[in-house]
Amino acid sequence: MPTAFCPHCDEVVEVTFEDVGIGSYEFWGAKGTDVRWVPICSKCQEELDVDITPEQAREYPDYFPEDDWRENR
Repeated sequence: MPTAFCPHCDEVVEVTFEDVGIGSYEFWGAKGTDVRWVPICSKCQEELDVDITPEQAREYPDYFPEDDWRENR
């Protein structure tokens, strides 16, 4: 997993990602899915201000477990 400095914990922690998008929506008949991945501190669960994307984090083998339903969106 990627690591980053968390100002809330005052230490270097592992970074996880959480989808905070609104999910499925319909706007004037057009259907879509809003996905917004944000980096989260694995210790305090606060949002981190780091420049790493989920695509870059996929290089780490344990980023998405096989049973994570969000993997196959």
